[in-house]
Amino acid sequence: MKPRAVFFKGVYLACILTLLSWQFQTVAENSDITQAISDATRDGKNAPNSYIWFPAGCFLGVAGILIAAIYSPTPPTARLLGKSPEYVAYYTQTYQNVARDDQMQDAVIGCFFSHCLLVGAYVYVTSQVSYY
Repeated sequence: MKPRAVFFKGVYLACILTLLSWQFQTVAENSDITQAISDATRDGKNAPNSYIWFPAGCFLGVAGILIAAIYSPTPPTARLLGKSPEYVAYYTQTYQNVARDDQMQDAVIGCFFSHCLLVGAYVYVTSQVSYY
């Protein structure tokens, strides 16, 4: 076999292996990203301060909802140790979005609950008053 043909076959093989390795790296990065998103969604639903937002909505009303919308929770740092920068970025963003959505929902439910209690109390009091 001619040396030139062996050279071109080697270059051809090297190009194919390079393209395949890029493909495997992309698949690995995508699996890392999907793992980060699933972990952050699970952890964001179980955020440690989620019990605060229902009373905030009850006692602060619309201000509690606004505070819940503005406050951005921080993810637990122990979950991010030793992870890639892409994992950390996607995990942090997803965790903050999921936790903020949950705290907003809890604050809205608390606000609605307190307003229902107020309307119920008003209806009860006005029904007990006699106008004679």
